[in-house]
Amino acid sequence: MPDQPKTSHRILLLTATITPPQGAPELVRTDPKLRLSDYDAALSFYLTLVGQSIDRIIFAENSNSDLTLLKQRCAQSDKQDAVEFISFYGLDYPPEYGRGYGEMRLIDYAIEHSQTIAQLGQSDIVLKMTGRYICRNLPALIRTAPPAFDLYCDLKDRPMPWMDLRLFAFTKAGYDRLLRGVYTKLSRAHLKAAPEKEMRNHIGDLVETGHITPRFRKEPLIDGVRGNDGRNYSKGKNLAKYVVRSAARKITPFLGI
Repeated sequence: MPDQPKTSHRILLLTATITPPQGAPELVRTDPKLRLSDYDAALSFYLTLVGQSIDRIIFAENSNSDLTLLKQRCAQSDKQDAVEFISFYGLDYPPEYGRGYGEMRLIDYAIEHSQTIAQLGQSDIVLKMTGRYICRNLPALIRTAPPAFDLYCDLKDRPMPWMDLRLFAFTKAGYDRLLRGVYTKLSRAHLKAAPEKEMRNHIGDLVETGHITPRFRKEPLIDGVRGNDGRNYSKGKNLAKYVVRSAARKITPFLGI
């Protein structure tokens, strides 16, 4: 973030579930081999940004799966010292609670147990990215981010109220104030709705408390296979949506598309 103090660090937190639980709702990409391949491709991309747009990577995985392939990938890039791996079993909840519940719970665990995050200062930034996806224009999103914030996220109003949970950024203090423990509100079994909608309400209610920037200045260009329907974000109708939303963000930003 261009106007952050020069001592500020940018940490990329990649969340992962290589072996999802059986019965997880709205999840068609369940093969652990395919998912591991997704994570491998994404991690390989983000390793190229270390030392440029980001300083370190935390790869946090909650199905206690074998991470040997990913660790080897880091060694091949000579950037293994810039990557912290966190692996544990965090799927000890009913699968019908869904991925939003599980991912935010995973982030809580990572924040609590990461040695990298423990050493961060007040101005340091954590960029959370769903680990199977590649944000092709992440450097541009970082470059155009506001100079200071507790939470930098993307709240949408159309075609429905929702928050983009694939990517958001925060400080440690911002996470403690705004996001810690929020996973308890995101169980699909109790919401009967997408967690993105609940998070839109949760963060929307807190915007007036300050230090929240609720709209990205750039539309994220996401590449990767969606878990709920197996379609790629960067192809066909999904690519067309990116083009429309990117234009709308510039021309009619007040619409919240």
